Amino acid sequence: MNLLEANKKIKESTLIIRYEDLCETPIETIDKIIVHSDLPLHNFEKIKNYYSRNMHKPTYYTPNFSNQELLHISEITNVTASRFGY
Repeated sequence: MNLLEANKKIKESTLIIRYEDLCETPIETIDKIIVHSDLPLHNFEKIKNYYSRNMHKPTYYTPNFSNQELLHISEITNVTASRFGY
């Protein structure tokens, strides 16, 4: 993120995709990737349809952090997370 903030060319060439956004809005997020990559949208309809049906947050586990652990994680990661829109 520091590099993106320091270098305009790199910032313009980079697209940050949050995993949660890809899971919650796969079609829109994939469209952003395709447009950013300067590719034709119509070539990716099958891929978008597939991921719109199959992309989701993991359901095979649930973290079992205590409230104290969650607070500690938040304290450690807050500055970086906020830079990425969390």
